[in-house]
Amino acid sequence: MRVKIASAGLAVVLFVLIIPAYSLPCFYGTKGFYRTVSAETPSAGTYSFFISALYQHAFVKDTLHFIREDSQIDTLLYVEDREHYIDGTIEFGLAITDNIELAMTMSYLLNAYQFDQVHIRRDYVGIMDMIWGPGDIRASVKYGRPVSSWITAGGMLWVGFPMGSPEPDTIGDYDGYWDRGDLRLQVRRPFLSTGNNSWGFLAIASTRYGMFDANLNLGYSGFRQEYEDSIIGSVDQKDEALDFGLGIALNTPQVILFTEYSLRSFLSRKGDEGYSTPARFTGGIRLFDETGAYLDIVGELGLSDYNREETDPYRTGKLPLPDGVPGDWSVMMSLGFDSHQSVRTISGIGRVVGTILDAETGLPLSGSVSFPGKPISPTVSDSVTGFFSAPVIVGTIIARAEVEGYIPSSATLVIPDDESVPVDFRLNRSTPPGGQVSGTVSDNSTGFPLTASISVEESDVSVVSSASGAFSMNLPDGTWSLRARSDGYIESVKTISVSGGAMTIADFTLNPALESGETLSFASIYFNSGSDVIQLISHGILDEVVSLLTDNSGVTVEIVGHTDSDGSSSLNQDLSLRRARSVRNYLIQHGIAAGRLSTSGMGESHPIASNSTPQGKAENRRIDFIIR
Repeated sequence: MRVKIASAGLAVVLFVLIIPAYSLPCFYGTKGFYRTVSAETPSAGTYSFFISALYQHAFVKDTLHFIREDSQIDTLLYVEDREHYIDGTIEFGLAITDNIELAMTMSYLLNAYQFDQVHIRRDYVGIMDMIWGPGDIRASVKYGRPVSSWITAGGMLWVGFPMGSPEPDTIGDYDGYWDRGDLRLQVRRPFLSTGNNSWGFLAIASTRYGMFDANLNLGYSGFRQEYEDSIIGSVDQKDEALDFGLGIALNTPQVILFTEYSLRSFLSRKGDEGYSTPARFTGGIRLFDETGAYLDIVGELGLSDYNREETDPYRTGKLPLPDGVPGDWSVMMSLGFDSHQSVRTISGIGRVVGTILDAETGLPLSGSVSFPGKPISPTVSDSVTGFFSAPVIVGTIIARAEVEGYIPSSATLVIPDDESVPVDFRLNRSTPPGGQVSGTVSDNSTGFPLTASISVEESDVSVVSSASGAFSMNLPDGTWSLRARSDGYIESVKTISVSGGAMTIADFTLNPALESGETLSFASIYFNSGSDVIQLISHGILDEVVSLLTDNSGVTVEIVGHTDSDGSSSLNQDLSLRRARSVRNYLIQHGIAAGRLSTSGMGESHPIASNSTPQGKAENRRIDFIIR
């Protein structure tokens, strides 16, 4: 198609085509940067989609002979033509499990050649020729799983399907000729697609160190092109290529900066290295927020030499490379949504990684790692390496490893957001008669692990829990009482039964001990009006005080009564003392030693709220328990 428009008009067209479209970080639609794929996979059930535009530009500097038809004068022209390529892409990706990711991309392409309007030539050749139409659909499936605490490995298969003819109807509008043949076959990317199915696979390795991520890709791909015209004849071109990609990224809370080097080496092509091995250097920035939306801005430099003489199909008999040769430079913009990013930011997702090993031999074991009390599916360790990995919710969790014929083991872990926490389980074989007792000790209010002494009453067996709160001991068959003690906490006793070599779990959650000088205040201990008779509704709270003092058997308590300002101060003083004594009598009747309890009455002298309102008076009518 001959389009006689000004160069400024071309800029407007390109601007309109590029602005509405954006791009996914990974070329294949799966998780990654742009040209390189990550072996990591999103959480099961998460999805992503994007719309993108890529613009490539290349200069064509050359000399040509131009013979005017009217005078047959041969004029040598120095020209600087330009090639323009625009790719619009839509992608959708879905993680069907924590290890498998599916993706599909669809593209629409425009190829344009801009003729230098030098003197004489501009009278015979239009400004631009172009073709446009659908490209290929690419479907990909990727598998990845961690193989250690810092390396994730996997692989990906992809297949491409043409959506239309590589030579659309607009091909007939080409009118630029360079000596013999059609100039279209001598540009970097003459076709919109190969017109046939393409395929490939990648071996992927990814690593993470602090704020940095890195991807390494090695692959193999195959293509087929068919073409026929009156000059070149019929060509059935088959190509196979080795693919390589290396990418590094710097992660910050709202921005990712990445750079990549990628190339594809066509094994069936000989000659110029740049032509047979197109390569690119890529740099980009990704901006994202907590909703899962992201924006990518990417720039690329083509690292491949391109010589029309060496690549001319009319000389070589070979068609141009599938997908073409990179332009001198390109820019790309993308806009998309990633639900995994939204879930990770809002809910907080970390990862537990580690191994299950035989404690005696050190050999790997295949077993189950579960997370009691959490809505997290168990994971299974690898039978060859013993390695396991599982995404978990941020916070404090208990991980429990179980292998048939072995004594299970547990560990309490604190999981930070978007980080991996290592834990290794070394399991002992079950040894009947008797069995192993395992468990954890943690703070009842925070869930944090505690270092504690666990002793068996009427036995010399005693162990100390590790920094992760885990402990383990072997006991003969029978019923045993285990006592857990930790400084600053109330000790706890559990009764367990051990029999037949079975594993017995005994997890302790300890409450902090009462400290001297601490005051417990209760405004919800009710008495009959003007009386020291305790109402029945208050017995539940006093029973909790009995339980607390029973657990803290080493402390003494002063029970202090308070009233509001209604009535005379002398009556209130007497009433507050009588009410404190009523509380003391209740505690004594329920098992608290009288020698641990003293009383006093403060009347209305120590208000904690204003006595001018009913609410303030209710707060002032209270009983305090002061720990001595």
